Amino acid sequence: MTTETEEARPGPDLVKVHVTLGGSEKVAGESLWAEAVGGGSYRILNVPFLSPDLHYGDVVRCRRRQGILEVLDVVEEAPEDRYVFAVRAGVGPDRWRALLDTLSGLGARVESSGDGLIAAQVPRLRSELLEAYAETSGIVDVVHVA
Repeated sequence: MTTETEEARPGPDLVKVHVTLGGSEKVAGESLWAEAVGGGSYRILNVPFLSPDLHYGDVVRCRRRQGILEVLDVVEEAPEDRYVFAVRAGVGPDRWRALLDTLSGLGARVESSGDGLIAAQVPRLRSELLEAYAETSGIVDVVHVA
């Protein structure tokens, strides 16, 4: 199984790049939208959920394997931090909206998996504010920080 995030919409200049994830029997990898920047490199245009060290805006080097652009390494890092949150059970739609509004107010790029996970990426200067919100909100638990 491969998960796919959908913030960036397909367009004539966008391609899918794939990240193979090791150590999971349930999820083999994650596919992300990207744009070619030349020399076999691509800029990621989604906030990854599962890829531990990738961010929206990272430039990655890829190689085509069996028709799939596979990410090999990061050649330029985006100056942002990425968080994956698990929204606690029982959080209603009003609190979801408040959460998304808060993240937006911090300048975060946000994607939701639809099953209680949110990936948010914020400028590094805002990371402490996001962490403080996560600690005090009572509605999310931090799953991963990169």
